[in-house]
Amino acid sequence: MKIRGWLCAALVVCAAGCSLNRSRTQQLQQVAKDWCMTIRASQVLPAYPLTEDLQVGDIFLVSTPIGEETKIFERKGFLPLDNVIARLYPAGFTEFYKGSYGVNDANVVVPHQWQFPNPTRTTAPTTDWSMAPGAAFPSYTFEIKQGAGASLALPVNAVPVGLSLMRTGNATGAINITQSSTYGLPVATLNGQIDDWADQAANRAFLATYAPSTIETKEGGSRQQQNYIRVVQRVYVAGAVNVSLANTESRGGRADAGVAPSQNVLPAPSAAGTASSAATDYQDALTALNKSIASTSVGGTVEIASASNRGISLNETFPRPLVFGYLAFDRAIEEGGFLGPPIPTQARVTKQIINVPAVRFGPDPNTQKIRDWAAKSVANDEQFVSWLRRNNLNPANRGAILSGTKYRDVRQQIVQELGIE
Repeated sequence: MKIRGWLCAALVVCAAGCSLNRSRTQQLQQVAKDWCMTIRASQVLPAYPLTEDLQVGDIFLVSTPIGEETKIFERKGFLPLDNVIARLYPAGFTEFYKGSYGVNDANVVVPHQWQFPNPTRTTAPTTDWSMAPGAAFPSYTFEIKQGAGASLALPVNAVPVGLSLMRTGNATGAINITQSSTYGLPVATLNGQIDDWADQAANRAFLATYAPSTIETKEGGSRQQQNYIRVVQRVYVAGAVNVSLANTESRGGRADAGVAPSQNVLPAPSAAGTASSAATDYQDALTALNKSIASTSVGGTVEIASASNRGISLNETFPRPLVFGYLAFDRAIEEGGFLGPPIPTQARVTKQIINVPAVRFGPDPNTQKIRDWAAKSVANDEQFVSWLRRNNLNPANRGAILSGTKYRDVRQQIVQELGIE
């Protein structure tokens, strides 16, 4: 896929009287959007900036209405996750993975066993994601013109480093996300645990403060404000990226990419050199370049794999694998702090229509009876889920079934047929 303009915001030109700060803000927004739209093309919601501190079971508060959120995604390219309200350590990984990928101990909190496999070890490697489920993503191509955005704070340092070494502002390139892993849980597995979390008195009281409300608009009218919780169900991490750049500048030039080692990409070859000495000179040049990079603010995480007068390839390894994408589902916060059924976040940002019936919430004594009984054992919970399926009810909507007023008779039937006391 051809991603034009990412990393560069090359067409942003400061007209007379235009503020430099405003121009830089526009460039930063364009960089963020282009990066995130690239990740989104792989059917993964982008995490921006890249972070290690995002995992399955994280719960965020989302206060933007669906229509407005879609506009924000199209404008910025990502959904900000800045209002974390809880982190669950969900159960179900052992059953879901059946002992694979080292997930064979119900007491281990995934992904702790990959992040910190040797907690007493003080030397590298201090992480081991090789046991985690693997993931693969396509190579993304891009084009840079005039290097306008190359000096910005990017999630990948290798690109501005490569541009600086080639002393160019025009280039084409490709980026490969490598050492990728993923892990997650099904919505049905997480959803019941979200119900249990929301049932706690303190959490219910907190959610109740974000029940639907009517707010005034700038036009003098009013609209209904609907809030949601967003639950992360799967994350994608990357341990490294590979970047290849080709200089497309027809004449000499220099782009300020934020890193400026004193060397050219490669020294001039010796006129009388042999093939053997040329190879040695080449390796010596790469070694010198990598040393110069290690002395810059990059911190030594970028290494040059190959270089020529017209191109360069770099490998960037993150000290610890970072989350670059995720999948999630949303649940509407209703009156009294009760939660609606799951809505896939991706369906919302792609403007898909999700037919979710309106549910009025009003739990009764059978609500708690069923919850307590199902929580006593895995067998009871499976029996409950099986009953729902036999009666053409979606287990993913168990929150509405257990608390919705329209399901009052259904709950009575569940208690009677399953012998719940």
